[in-house]
Amino acid sequence: MNWFLFRQLKQIELSGHYDDGEAKRILQILAEELLPHYSPFDLRNPALNLNKEDLILLERTVVRLNEGEPLQYVLQKAWFYNM
Repeated sequence: MNWFLFRQLKQIELSGHYDDGEAKRILQILAEELLPHYSPFDLRNPALNLNKEDLILLERTVVRLNEGEPLQYVLQKAWFYNM
């Protein structure tokens, strides 16, 4: 599946918990943190296709977010003063 299509579908799914801009940013953070083999530039490519393992990993995290789990718990890290 294409990254942009996945992000659009999951952004709609997350709309019950987050506004559109926040959901889009959260999905971007998830991709950057969980898929380090893609550069941030890769994730801006509309033609980028994700492999099955990456899709499963992202889908599991979106499920956790939809259940109300905070992003920091899902990623097991928190940012504080840009650290």
